[in-house]
Amino acid sequence: MVTLPNQQVVTLILYIDGCATDQNGNIKIEPIAFTLGIFNYQTRCQPSAWRHLGYVNNLSVECRKQKIPKKDRSLATAINYHRILDVIFTSLRKLQANETGLRWKLLYKETIYDMLFLFPVIFVIGDTEGHDKQCGHFLNRSKVKTLCRHCDIPLERSGDPSYQCRLYTRRRLENMVTANDLEGLQAVSHHPVVNAFYKLMIGDPRYNIHGAATPAELLHMIQLGWMKYGVEGLYAVLTGTASHQYKSHVQFVLDQICGQYGALLPHQSERNLPRTKFGCLISAGKKLNAHEYQGVLLLLLLSLCCDKGHWNLHFYSNVPEVMIRDFIWILQLLMQWEEFMKLPEIPKADAHKFEKAIRNFMYLYTTIIDRQKGMKTNIIKVHIILHMMLYIIQNGAPRNWDSGPGESNHKYNIKAPFLTTQKRHDSVSYQVAKRFADNLVIERTVRGLFPAPPLAPVPMHDPEPKLAGAWYQIEANGDTTNFSYHSKEAAANATRAEDRVIRFLHQYLLHALPEDHSAVECWTEYTRFDRDDSTKKYLFRTCPNYRKDRDWFDWALVDWGGDENKIPTHLLAFLDLTNLPVDFHLDISGYAINGPGIYAVVERFVTTATEVWTWPSSTIDMDFVTDMLLHGTLITGVDGLSQLFLIDLDSIVDVCAVVPNLQPNLNQKIVGQPQLKRTKNYQPLGGWFMLRPRSIWGLDFLDFIREEYHTRPRWLPEETEEEEKEEAPPQKKPKARGT
Repeated sequence: MVTLPNQQVVTLILYIDGCATDQNGNIKIEPIAFTLGIFNYQTRCQPSAWRHLGYVNNLSVECRKQKIPKKDRSLATAINYHRILDVIFTSLRKLQANETGLRWKLLYKETIYDMLFLFPVIFVIGDTEGHDKQCGHFLNRSKVKTLCRHCDIPLERSGDPSYQCRLYTRRRLENMVTANDLEGLQAVSHHPVVNAFYKLMIGDPRYNIHGAATPAELLHMIQLGWMKYGVEGLYAVLTGTASHQYKSHVQFVLDQICGQYGALLPHQSERNLPRTKFGCLISAGKKLNAHEYQGVLLLLLLSLCCDKGHWNLHFYSNVPEVMIRDFIWILQLLMQWEEFMKLPEIPKADAHKFEKAIRNFMYLYTTIIDRQKGMKTNIIKVHIILHMMLYIIQNGAPRNWDSGPGESNHKYNIKAPFLTTQKRHDSVSYQVAKRFADNLVIERTVRGLFPAPPLAPVPMHDPEPKLAGAWYQIEANGDTTNFSYHSKEAAANATRAEDRVIRFLHQYLLHALPEDHSAVECWTEYTRFDRDDSTKKYLFRTCPNYRKDRDWFDWALVDWGGDENKIPTHLLAFLDLTNLPVDFHLDISGYAINGPGIYAVVERFVTTATEVWTWPSSTIDMDFVTDMLLHGTLITGVDGLSQLFLIDLDSIVDVCAVVPNLQPNLNQKIVGQPQLKRTKNYQPLGGWFMLRPRSIWGLDFLDFIREEYHTRPRWLPEETEEEEKEEAPPQKKPKARGT
């Protein structure tokens, strides 16, 4: 493509997806938007980075108006769709037809360069239905011979990870259309249409629009596909496996535990967590937004791992422990896969490993989920991941073709202009295009007449930590303590601080303070900025009555000195001791108060949180329960309660999310159902669960891909030792795995 020294390739990225502008979806606008591939991801997420080549009307409504018979509407819609695209792409074809490129005077670092820009299209972002239309593939997915727009896999084998499919080439399909080979096109489930993309430089020239130019993406393939079917399959399999009289109990327990963890997870110092608090039961089947499914999976993962879920499912409802383990594994893989799709880059050496590893992953999913609804696992959203390696090799990291930003941009580029139209089907596309162009002209004119003032310097953040929020005072009064709460709410609505915190301060601190410092002020919020990154802000809360709802006591990773540099620590109260004398010194439980400062009453794990390898009462051999959750227990005193400590808040290293390991009621009984006697062998794990940071979930999935690449295909039957000895040549040394 590049033949001259001053030529430069500037790739184009298209986004084609319909936007319903009314409640019933009758007035549907499908913009053909584009942006430049030289923009970084953050810029491409902005609505102003996109422009529209044209618009496609709702052709199904047009067919009904023209009274085209139902049996012919699919073909008529496909033909009209590509004819409209052919007209819209007229200017783009002229631009690409110029082999020398578009001449441009480029100013860079006070030097003008005479450049020739070339504009190939790298890929088209969209949903599954839109990509099928662009490839000319049948939209009906239940009565077709081949399901995929990329390859010739039969419908009945679409969920088979072992099938070696053959990709469609542009020449093969174009020759069928030219020769009017209707039987051949019917066999590959394609319409006899002249594809408008064949005249463009798009993707790999061999495959054109049928290859990696129409990649499946996060929102429609994973969130509304694999994750959605995974939640449905989990409830179907677990309730179907449980004993008949316990089917409703399994669903009830999962919903109950999910509700408990859903209320705990938002109250964490770690703010980078998926949404987990919903207004309905998880099993209710209420339609969720795509980004909410990761939070649902996280709640189900915690429900299966905790003692309450393990006991109710296995010991009480007879669900096999192997099945619980398998679902835990698949749930964490799905969450890690979503974060992998958001990674900014993927090592080039790992791209080729997806061909084998993703097939193993697909086998695990289809086997564990065991979907029996509808077409089972013979659906396009399950099969399409077999082409993941092709997408990554040609298009880079998966977040490059994420349709989420494009869906969000509809609010500004389509729905906002639509509000000022007449909302008539026959003229809405023209009016939206006119409003969109008018807005661009007005915006450019305003910037020219009233240039934006220079940006004011960003004020530096105060590096000093601050106490904020409501505060309460604890004062020694002989053998008792006086407690007073100060906040915007009425004092009558305030919740008293924990009694053990008050007793701890009364016993170790209040009587040791100087006479003029007999009272201690305790605050509910502590804010500080990261020492290495001044833009990273930490906010910790220790509020006994947060917004009159419930208490909020954060966890943090604390450096306790020595090898204990990241111990999960529960913050219970922030103490303002900045007015103490400089020479004040007090030792409490081996940790000293050295002069004035901000301190906290805390409880801590015994050691660093560790991986959960098995349940104490497990009856099967398990490699691990989950590596997404870490486990730990609190240091307890002689009285059996957790021991309290006093630390300097400067020792906080990072934020974290910790939730309790919910415990079952071993004596619970359900009306009309017998009580099982197998609980005598039950041993709870107890303690607390700490979630691994969300930022490393994607890297964990990449590690899984590397491991599966060196694993034999999981769908093959296991070979016995005798068969391996017979097949292995005795005169040759066997090669290592992966070579």
